[in-house]
Amino acid sequence: MAAATVVLPVEWIKNWEKSGRGEFLHLCRILSENKNHDSSTYRDFQQALYELSYHVIKGNLKHEQASNVLNDISEFREDMPSILADVFCILDIETNCLEEKSKRDYFTQLVLACLFQTQF
Repeated sequence: MAAATVVLPVEWIKNWEKSGRGEFLHLCRILSENKNHDSSTYRDFQQALYELSYHVIKGNLKHEQASNVLNDISEFREDMPSILADVFCILDIETNCLEEKSKRDYFTQLVLACLFQTQF
């Protein structure tokens, strides 16, 4: 997934509260319209989730901000839990191989925040 084209501009992360969150939601809504798993829009949707999560891992976005928006877009697709699980599996492997423990901690905080939100 990491080699795919960037679909989440850094400006959105920098301006998350002002406009970035809304732009990301809009992008995900558009990418969710095509339910075909073989389409490029499906891969772009996965890539958007990956990039959002990776910004948390890099410390550019708070895990609460990401888990809140992931919770919001969960209604866009029935298969959202499966898609997010695929993304988290890749990030689990990637962060497990990193020497920087803080990045692994950011990842586990994101996963925990997402799990906590699904309980309610």
